[in-house]
Parts: sequence; structure tokens; C-alpha cells
Amino acid sequence: MITFGVWWLDVAFVAALITTILTRYGGPVFLLIYRKVYAYIISLLAEGYNKATWRYKEKLFEDLKTRKSALARNLRVLEIGVGSGPNFKFYPPGTSVIALDPNPEFDKYLRKNAEQFDEIKLQQFVIASGENMAAVHDESVDAVICTLVLCNVADQVKVIAEAKRVLKPGGKLYYLEHVRAPPDTWLYSVQNWP
Repeated sequence: MITFGVWWLDVAFVAALITTILTRYGGPVFLLIYRKVYAYIISLLAEGYNKATWRYKEKLFEDLKTRKSALARNLRVLEIGVGSGPNFKFYPPGTSVIALDPNPEFDKYLRKNAEQFDEIKLQQFVIASGENMAAVHDESVDAVICTLVLCNVADQVKVIAEAKRVLKPGGKLYYLEHVRAPPDTWLYSVQNWP
């Protein structure tokens, strides 16, 4: 058995595994359960995730603070696959965030996290996939943020095309990714949850 050495991580892993199995074969009720459990687990893991990726994110977002709109305290950001909002701590004061995630169950965790950052404004929570961001206007954001998301989308090219569509001229896509796990591994199953 896989063990993480922390009881709640072990429980979370087993719950995620059971939810994955049931979701693939259990229909809409289990999809709802999956969404709730997934949002809960990801929100619990967000702090550890940020510790593990801190130096990469610091480097990735370093020029975000020097963008013209950031200096004027009116930076407008779209974050794809926002989850519970672990990237908020990297945004400069005055940033306005459009948060996009296909899982509506992240809303309460996202809002709770946003309360910790007085100078960051959660402008909107859009429930949609990165492939279909119709609710976000063309050329409306200064930056698009996408961290550890592209491994879980159905069409990476479409997500990048949508990011390009919503960026203002001179806007920038900030992304941090890893590789897809090999098929027939438990990590591949986690990455390919519905």
C-alpha cells in the first residue's frame, strides 16, 4: 500500500482512488461526490503544493509585478484551473482576478482563500473548462495564469488558443507544467479524472 506518512493524506488518497473508480462507472451522483471530494483534497494540499513549487513560481511570476498595469495597480489576470487559488500570494497588490475552473465545488475554497489577500480582488468565478472560455471577453486580460493544468485538459492547443484570444495586445501567458505520467500508473489515472 502507498503511504504518505501523514494519516489525512493516506485517507485523502484512498478517498480519491475510490471516488475515481466510482466516478468512471457511477454516473452523475458519483460525479458530484467526486467534485466535492476533489475540491476538498486539493484545497487541503494547496499549502504544501505551494511550498514544493515556491521557487519555480517566484521565478515565473517575478516580472508580473513590473508589468505596466501592475505598477498602476490595475493588473487584470485570468487564472485557468484556479482550484482554491494557491497562486494569489504571488500576485501584486491591486490585481483583479477572473478565476476559471470546471469544478463548481472550488467556489467556497476559492472565496475563503481570497479573503486572506485584501489587495487582490476576486472579480469573477467562471465555471468552465480552459477549452471554452466564452464568458471571458476578447483582449480583456493583461495576463493568463496556468499552473499544472495542461496535463488535465482534453485539448491543450485549444486552451492556448483561448488564452491568446483573451489576452490584451502585449499580454503574457504564464505557465508552469510537468509531464504526463506513463499509462497504466496510478498517477496517470489521477491526471485523467473526469
